[in-house]
Amino acid sequence: MAIPKTEKKVFDIMKADEMWKSFIKSEDDSSKIWQKNWGWIMDEYRELEKKLKAKSEQSKFLTEILEEKKEDPRKLTDFPETTNHEYGWIGDHEAFRLEIYGSDIFKAKPLPDIYHIPKH
Repeated sequence: MAIPKTEKKVFDIMKADEMWKSFIKSEDDSSKIWQKNWGWIMDEYRELEKKLKAKSEQSKFLTEILEEKKEDPRKLTDFPETTNHEYGWIGDHEAFRLEIYGSDIFKAKPLPDIYHIPKH
């Protein structure tokens, strides 16, 4: 089956190469222009960072916060040996349980009397 002429794509390697070179050149030129026009902002940020670092070291509040880091007493041990036990094994450890008030703190209401549930 022949492809109609309207669906054929003509790919010119030389044209694509020239377009790529033009794109790269515009990117490089844009970077140089930005640096020339706005490069001073980066110097301002560096100076600001130095000032903030000096202020942070002198701050009593920040030193207290940074000193108060507590180590997590929970330890992960007993990694499962098989792939069958990979999922849900952490929930068996008391320290890692999310349900601190029990398995279900809300109890479902009983069904109305019109429903008959057979007992097995």
